[in-house]
Amino acid sequence: MRPGKNDVPVRLLITGAELDELHRLTGALCETFGLDRRIEGYQGKRPIALFRWDLDALVDVVDHALRDAGDWENRRPKLRPGARRLEAEPLRLLLARLREARDEADRTAFGGVEPSSGTERGPAWQRAEP
Repeated sequence: MRPGKNDVPVRLLITGAELDELHRLTGALCETFGLDRRIEGYQGKRPIALFRWDLDALVDVVDHALRDAGDWENRRPKLRPGARRLEAEPLRLLLARLREARDEADRTAFGGVEPSSGTERGPAWQRAEP
């Protein structure tokens, strides 16, 4: 997918424990048009440029991992030797930052106006002309 002329990347610096946990989740990013390779190669030295669709994929993957981690904690499975559990706190912080960046990308795409869901009066194709 190529960015359009109005698609503005959001620059985000991810370091430390957040980056370590994100690297562990790159296997879940297999169908995201090269985002998995960009995250694997990202070292956290400079901000990474992420478009709206990249942020959507990352939010979904991190949110899913947090829900799964909670399920696993409730079941208390045995870990194989050398394996460690996901650290939930860095993922929660990262998820909040990713959602904030996604909201920023929305505001930028819509010229500083919050995007409307269209549910107040229904979608445009369903509205009757006055």
